[in-house]
Amino acid sequence: MKAIQPDQRAGCVLPEHAAPHLKSTIPPESLSNPPRILARRKKAEKGWKGIAPLSKLPGTPLASATAGSIAGTLPRADQELTAPSGTLRLEKIDSVEAFQSAKPLWDALLASCPHRTPFLTHEWMANWWKHFGKGKELLLLVVYEGARPVLIAPLMKYRGLLHGRRLPFPVTLVETIANYHSNRTDFIFEQFRPEYFRIVWDHLLRKERWHLLRFYPIPEDSPTVASLRCSIEGEGVRAIFTHSQTSPFVPLSDREALRPLVPKNVSRVLRKAAREGREFTLEVITDPARLTAAVPEVLEISGRGWAAAHGTAISSTPILRGFYQDLARSAAERGWLCLSLLKLDGKAIAYEYNLLYEKTVYALKCAFDSAYGSWSPGKVLTYLVLSDVLGSGRGVQEYDALGDTDPYKLIWGSQTRRHLKTHVYRPGSPYARILFSLHTAAQCHPAMRRNAVWRSARGLLR
Repeated sequence: MKAIQPDQRAGCVLPEHAAPHLKSTIPPESLSNPPRILARRKKAEKGWKGIAPLSKLPGTPLASATAGSIAGTLPRADQELTAPSGTLRLEKIDSVEAFQSAKPLWDALLASCPHRTPFLTHEWMANWWKHFGKGKELLLLVVYEGARPVLIAPLMKYRGLLHGRRLPFPVTLVETIANYHSNRTDFIFEQFRPEYFRIVWDHLLRKERWHLLRFYPIPEDSPTVASLRCSIEGEGVRAIFTHSQTSPFVPLSDREALRPLVPKNVSRVLRKAAREGREFTLEVITDPARLTAAVPEVLEISGRGWAAAHGTAISSTPILRGFYQDLARSAAERGWLCLSLLKLDGKAIAYEYNLLYEKTVYALKCAFDSAYGSWSPGKVLTYLVLSDVLGSGRGVQEYDALGDTDPYKLIWGSQTRRHLKTHVYRPGSPYARILFSLHTAAQCHPAMRRNAVWRSARGLLR
């Protein structure tokens, strides 16, 4: 225990020229009033009407080596593709047992992946599948070059609805293993080559049945996105790329660099506590043995926070409670867990559920007891967490706030990362073509959902 002293709119793509409101950096001078930042961004997204044609999609055409033909079937593989450096083959993993057995392979490839995050680890995926995988089929595609794995595509397949309540049409989806609680996804690879993606794309087109291929939230600058764009442009595939989220992050170097970012009311609250004889303490839990005592406090705070009203708090459902508790145990065993509790006079009033992975702090979940809102517990806790990790000697270089550009995140900095959500409709499928048309029409004309023609179309397609 440490005593604290005072001290988009939819289209085929989001082109840079058509979406200036989604720039990756927000002007520092705009941070004086964070709510205005959020309102301005949402207004701009709502007002953007442009749909860029496929011919203007950015990206480099695929190299001629990627046009290799299917040569046959190897043992435990679906396809092979001749590449300049040898033969590529693809293996499909569709059982939980095979997925568990693939952990050494998964960990070895992820260790050399330049964009590795905790959301791509085998531990995250296994816990996610245990709690959210009901009714879904594993579709993990591993590309080998000779005997060496070079790419993993963590996908799944299931029957769902096109766009939730907005477009409630039945559809078979192939999707990245992710949901609202997954803050970043991508394919896993050491060095990306277009032919690696091409063999995955060919497998999905030739071997799997689906109407909609959806990746999200995937970084906008990912090579996976660039190769997908090249493929759909070259083959005339119908697709819609939309904005998924813009995640703020704070580069960290030392406490002196942090000082200008600290909100003024944090120092004011700490001085107030000192005057009144109150004491803030920070408890950081990293040991699995201490989780048993900490979990009840976390769940109690979670039930009193704003996220509980939206159904996204850790304590909202048994599935969420199970997922985050199991994840905490797995992360603690690997040394990634950084569960921080803010206590006022010994009572826990706020928490941050963070993962410390590869010199980056990922702010997974946070909440505070609304009864103590006058003490600004969220801001005080973030300040103490940042100060603690900078003094831990672990070489932390970044605090990733994850999620979207919420005002309480933007007060710590203006740098952001943009993520996309891809909607690729299967070529050659009449039903997929209808779904694409409805999706596009609903995006361009929201009132269409309320008229009789729309209701009739829904009835015919059921």
